[in-house]
Amino acid sequence: MVHLLRRLPSGLCPCVVVLDNVGIHVAHRVRKAAHALSPKGLRLFYLPAYSPQLNDVEAVLQVVKHYELSERSYVTLDDLLRAVRRALRRHHLRLHSPGQHLCPGLRAAW
Repeated sequence: MVHLLRRLPSGLCPCVVVLDNVGIHVAHRVRKAAHALSPKGLRLFYLPAYSPQLNDVEAVLQVVKHYELSERSYVTLDDLLRAVRRALRRHHLRLHSPGQHLCPGLRAAW
């Protein structure tokens, strides 16, 4: 996370990064790096705790996690990344296919 923050553009205009309160985002190293980068225009803005309604990606991640990414154990990081890419691609296709339901498991339940 710190590496990413250091790679963000800085200088002429401010850069605001919106984060939720997941552990890596609130880690001491991240806050320390953000403080050091503040004079270069980087600001971290933390969403209020327990506010998924303010984080649009939460809804997508819930569907992908529960319906598209059923396997939860991977041997390598590459295997995990491939699975996530496939899951996101399937979700994208589902959203753009006529007659498809956002959550495939819900259709059977109704």
